[in-house]
Amino acid sequence: MKVVVTGYDGEQPIYNTHFLSFATHYGFKPWACRRRQPQTKGKIERPFGYIEKNLLNGRTFTSLEHLNEVTATWLANTADLHNHRETKRRPPRSVSGRKAAPAALACAPLRYGQDRVPDREL
Repeated sequence: MKVVVTGYDGEQPIYNTHFLSFATHYGFKPWACRRRQPQTKGKIERPFGYIEKNLLNGRTFTSLEHLNEVTATWLANTADLHNHRETKRRPPRSVSGRKAAPAALACAPLRYGQDRVPDREL
């Protein structure tokens, strides 16, 4: 997507500077799939379909905390009961017995300002 990768220098992606600012704010490193390699993209996108159909489908959330609570329950009672397709093992648990919050849900305390998005040229 152009909002993430603006171009390539050989095989190296050149990331959109505004997207890099967003990624830095939330503390993650972007990782672009290789061009013309559809077999690598499926491994990245497959979990999102599973989460959409099994966790998010038909549910509404009142806050990020509510989403995290429902997610923790879903992980403990549904998702983590299955063996991982590639490792053939159940996901590990923390020492307390509860799984840590998924990285995608462990957001920075401050919201990324929408006022940082520049006007687009039409």
